[in-house]
Amino acid sequence: MTPGGVPAPTATGLTATGTVERTASIGFSQPRDGDTITAAATVSGSADLPDDHQVWLLRRHGAGTAYQVVGACPSGWSFTCGPAGLESGGEDTFQLAVVVVDPATARTLSVGQSRDTLPSSLARSEVTVRRAAG
Repeated sequence: MTPGGVPAPTATGLTATGTVERTASIGFSQPRDGDTITAAATVSGSADLPDDHQVWLLRRHGAGTAYQVVGACPSGWSFTCGPAGLESGGEDTFQLAVVVVDPATARTLSVGQSRDTLPSSLARSEVTVRRAAG
């Protein structure tokens, strides 16, 4: 993220023809780092992504190492996904991550899947949030 809150470009690559592919960037609008949210909260932000690429939301509970795939996010210049699905019990902190992935990576993701690492991506943004009591 740049100081003004605009997503910073995070990756550029070469296509098979040697031309530079479009740079991808992504950033959260809501929630912000440190916010307290409900399990039903949606996640939104802005994204700049190459054609055929997708935005996906993942979450990690507390100090756990595994990410849970929440799902693909309808996207263009902006995205909205959710609900965040912050499960009850255990620690009340969660890390939410949105990633821009190519079609091949998107095919390897499925809702509810547990992953030890974030998928390979052109861009990503992460925030740490707290689950609201209740």
